[in-house]
Amino acid sequence: LLDDYPQADRQQLRTLVRNAQTEKAKNKPPRAYREIFQVLRALMLPAALGLKTTGDEHAGDPVDEADED
Repeated sequence: LLDDYPQADRQQLRTLVRNAQTEKAKNKPPRAYREIFQVLRALMLPAALGLKTTGDEHAGDPVDEADED
């Protein structure tokens, strides 16, 4: 996963996985598991939609060809 998505926050994912395992062991609601899903969705959705994932704040915005002059 980290090879395919180098922009992923390794430390955040590691912490969320550890928290999800702890929650499961204590029969708590799966808050960290849900957060893992949201993080992975945010990482993978732009690529699945064919959008740029360069970290550009305008990634995925439509290109207005009139502005390219």
